[in-house]
Amino acid sequence: MRVIVTGRPHPLLPGDLPQDHPLRQPDIVRPLSPSPRAQVISDMAGRELERLLNDTPVGSDLLGLLVAARGALSDRDLSEVLDVRPHDVKRRLRSITGRSFLVDERRHLARPRPAADPRPYLLGHEELRRTALAELGPSVVGACADRLHAWADAYQAKGWPSHTPSYLLYDYPHMLRSAGSTERIVSLALDPRRQLALVSRSSVDTALADLEAARQLVELDGAKDLGVLAALTASRDLLHEDARALPPSLPVAFASLGHSRRAIDLARTAPYTPDRAARLAQVARALAGSDPRHAIEAAQEAARWARQARYEASPANGDEYDAEAATGQVALALFSVGQDQDGRALLASLQPPAREGDEILTCRITVEASLAVAHRDAGLAEELLDEAERCADELASGWAADPTPPVRAWTAVAQASSQPRTARLEEHISLYAQTRDESLEACAVHAVAASALAAHRPDEAAALAQQAARPLRAALLAPQSLSREDTSHLDIFLELMLKSVVRALLDTGAVDEASELVANVPLTLRMGWFGRDIRAAALALLPGSPPEGEVPRTAESLARQVCDLAGQGQQDEAESRLQEALGLMADSPDNSGVRQTWLITLCAALASVGETADAQRLAEDLKDPVGQVRALAAVAVSEAMAGRVREDNRLAHTAADQARVLEGAGNFALLDGAPGVGVAAAQRAAAQALAYAGDSDGALALAEEVGKENSSRRRRTLIAVAAGLRAHDPATAARLIDQEREHVMANSADPGSRIVRLAELAAAIGGACPASRDQLDEAIESVWSEQRAAQKDATLEEVLVAVIVASPSQPEQARQALMRSWRNWSDAPPWEIPVDGFAVAFAAFQDYEAAHRAAQLHRDPAERAAAFASVAAYLTHTAAAQPIPGDSSSTFTQTLLILALQDLPPDPVQAAAPARRFLADALADEGWHHALPVLAHIAPDEVRRIRDLVFIHRRLDVPFTAM
Repeated sequence: MRVIVTGRPHPLLPGDLPQDHPLRQPDIVRPLSPSPRAQVISDMAGRELERLLNDTPVGSDLLGLLVAARGALSDRDLSEVLDVRPHDVKRRLRSITGRSFLVDERRHLARPRPAADPRPYLLGHEELRRTALAELGPSVVGACADRLHAWADAYQAKGWPSHTPSYLLYDYPHMLRSAGSTERIVSLALDPRRQLALVSRSSVDTALADLEAARQLVELDGAKDLGVLAALTASRDLLHEDARALPPSLPVAFASLGHSRRAIDLARTAPYTPDRAARLAQVARALAGSDPRHAIEAAQEAARWARQARYEASPANGDEYDAEAATGQVALALFSVGQDQDGRALLASLQPPAREGDEILTCRITVEASLAVAHRDAGLAEELLDEAERCADELASGWAADPTPPVRAWTAVAQASSQPRTARLEEHISLYAQTRDESLEACAVHAVAASALAAHRPDEAAALAQQAARPLRAALLAPQSLSREDTSHLDIFLELMLKSVVRALLDTGAVDEASELVANVPLTLRMGWFGRDIRAAALALLPGSPPEGEVPRTAESLARQVCDLAGQGQQDEAESRLQEALGLMADSPDNSGVRQTWLITLCAALASVGETADAQRLAEDLKDPVGQVRALAAVAVSEAMAGRVREDNRLAHTAADQARVLEGAGNFALLDGAPGVGVAAAQRAAAQALAYAGDSDGALALAEEVGKENSSRRRRTLIAVAAGLRAHDPATAARLIDQEREHVMANSADPGSRIVRLAELAAAIGGACPASRDQLDEAIESVWSEQRAAQKDATLEEVLVAVIVASPSQPEQARQALMRSWRNWSDAPPWEIPVDGFAVAFAAFQDYEAAHRAAQLHRDPAERAAAFASVAAYLTHTAAAQPIPGDSSSTFTQTLLILALQDLPPDPVQAAAPARRFLADALADEGWHHALPVLAHIAPDEVRRIRDLVFIHRRLDVPFTAM
């Protein structure tokens, strides 16, 4: 085999090319003579350029614009910029040969254009651009660039209307990046109306890519503009809501039609790291046969995101499945693009968590990898099947609540194999099923074994299907007669058992029995979690189910049709369906997935900077009634803390009135979604708002509606009320705090730390009643001494409380205790230690580097941002409202923060610089919204900037100003 390599004299060979490489041997390198045909084409292009250069002013200006544009301009665009007739532009551009100027056919970038819509043109080769630039001169091209900037400014001033030229939305940023226009790039990327214009053209990927390019430029610039950082991350969060509405199959649909770059860009829009890795992997697989270069690029980028997902999910804590599943998809993609060594390394590293339904992940991915390489490397395919079989055998030797994984794993390997492996695996399945006696617990095993053996061992499969059906049928007909163990098994696994047994009966020809079994499910057992019908999966398997009818034409269903049609070679029809999907997305945006809980924090921040009307407006625009109450309460509390009593009182009572009529109060049933939890939280927030407004009677009355008498919910609500009342009614506040202190001291057996609960009380009463605070400090010291005498180890939370409380009188001992605890625990996983509390404590002792290191222990960027924001809040004296007491880590952090501000207040001058550093770090990534209270404190105009972004995205009317 001979390999032919072609190249140009420049650039030169890379310096790291080995000296003995054939390309360095003169007798191998053969210079080629210039092609006569290429010379003819070059001459023609030169004449066309000359024609335009000599055609002044229109022709030369046309050429100048195309040189400056760095993208495709239509004849209508050019006529608008030059203020000439479209006819004059068309006549000049369409009379040329087509070698110098190419028609841009990127129809996939936007919604379908009308047939009469102008066709965009761009220079056909970079060499032509360089020649034209040299002939025109930099000043002329610069003037043309200025005309394009003015044109873009005009559309920006109009808010990017629906008829905005495609060039300004898609190609203009490339021109800005090539010119290094950082300020314009950032302004353009942060323009919310332009973002929405792109979303309306199904191009949220372009908006997000522009944001990422702007972020990189800002990062390179080094100057951490707090407003820009906040606007970038806020815009990304807002656009991610649109990205969540994208059909999951859309990137693969673009890839199947050969739109490689757009497919990769769409895959990158996935908001969560594991999803991003998985979608890029899917795109890589779709491109593997048609565009190897982009397929490898997508697979390698997917691998980088998979590593990031694993980093964020590590160390393993039982919640890493998404990262491992994405890593499996990436391994499969690497095999698909020929990166076998990297694929095997990832495959070997898979550690699927032992969670129901996930046990065969490694085996399944290994089987799929075998199928992916079989066409090019039969030996590797067999090796992978050997590995998959070993993995299945290992599953059989383990124990799990669900005993079906070995059967499912053997089945997966058998379906991808040929004889004699298939027969051997089916024998394994048969023997494994025989080890289980007929019982309710074993029915799923017998069912999946029956389905696995139906093709080659039909009689045995039919017997296994009946063996699986009998105990399940009996249980459904008389559930009251089951043992406690069988009742529990039925409650947990009914959906899995029913689906498996129905499939086994259908696979073995017992159709009527399958239908009868589903019909026998009693009404009392049909309702699953959150109102789901547990029969749904089984019903879908039965003939005629779901009911025949037209499949709804959703964007996702159309995207899947695109993939199918492209696979069948029906390219034109597939393109048509893709454009239909894009149009459907633009006309009917899916807002069902909006989860912007951070908007409550923004409401409070807006109120704190005096934008009460907008804060209330945003709160009332929230769709969730519980969220609306909490937002109104947060606005009321911010008003109270700012001394605006009148607005505070009005909003607090509005929140309370709405809280009293919320549906689901007292309903904590998990099957119903436990709506009572959210209602109780809203009621607590409203009661606290009434307290901050000075309405003691109203606050106490609403608190009485939260939970039962003396319940933890009721008592914790009363603590929050006490915090609000301390400025208006310190006697009542002290009485509530003293009552709770006595309860804590008298009930040492209650769950939770008494020291931490006492600290919550100390934070709540503050300096309003020195006597109460002194009693709390004494109580904390008493419990501490009592626990030490009993040789009971203090929790880290208790140590941190003790450090802060003791610091005014014993600063050096407190500091040493803090350092000692940190040395002993800093190697522990971040969820095992109060990382944010340590960060705040280090900041309180002015050890800012240690505070930064502590916050960085978080691998999840949102949690890391919350830690940075907590330190920034301490350093800027940004005391939020007293948190509703609870068991969450954020509640403890806020409690410790308030105690630190009370007992160890920072020096505002010395803390100013580190505060901006921590704030900038908090604003730079996910979780940025935790820093909104601090941003409101030191840069209120930037909060208003965020308001404008949010209001425009939510289609609330605000005066338009360019960002």
